[in-house]
Amino acid sequence: MTDTIADSLTRLRNALKIHKSEVFLLYSKLIFSIFKILEDKNLIAKVEIVKSELGKEIVSGEKKQSKKINNEIKVVLKYDKGVSPIRYIERVSKPGRRLYFKVKELRPVLGGHGLLIISTPVGLMTDREAREKKLGGEVICKIY
Repeated sequence: MTDTIADSLTRLRNALKIHKSEVFLLYSKLIFSIFKILEDKNLIAKVEIVKSELGKEIVSGEKKQSKKINNEIKVVLKYDKGVSPIRYIERVSKPGRRLYFKVKELRPVLGGHGLLIISTPVGLMTDREAREKKLGGEVICKIY
């Protein structure tokens, strides 16, 4: 897997379509930061880091327990009367085509009802925060 952000957004999108209450994602600081922004904007209920045990190895016909402890991100989804606040989520900048925008090129999504998550030199933030701080950067994803 080369694009863990796209994988995480797809897992979120699929979980929302089948109305799951929670979804588990592979851990990285970037992915955790993206979902922390979604939690701050009240688009998901909760995001937290959990430890998980993986793996059982089979050695010469007998089972050998091999416990690998990895971190995962647990995302608790939010629904209001069966409808999620997230209707659309899309990966914008991809490994094959990185998209960078200057602050003057950043436009509000759906007249300010949606948001862009942008990776700036100061860190991840929404498009509104980036315009206030006069920062541009790589557009990670679009959500509304």
